[in-house]
Amino acid sequence: MKTHPDAQIILRYGGATALARMLGLSSPQRVQNWLVRGIPSRVKLEYPDLFLKTSETNAAIAPAAIKKEAPHG
Repeated sequence: MKTHPDAQIILRYGGATALARMLGLSSPQRVQNWLVRGIPSRVKLEYPDLFLKTSETNAAIAPAAIKKEAPHG
């Protein structure tokens, strides 16, 4: 199975389970699917600090972002 380029972003944030927790999702399976399909544009726009930065900036913020919980809403 071929992965989507967004898989690198998901892995940078600690994998599907870690990213699902950050986004307040109850199922990591949803994020796991993004490894193949890509992160939906709606999600990228909803969390611009996580997904709409440059690759260099994302690499720098990933460890800090994992430590704080995403807002539930």
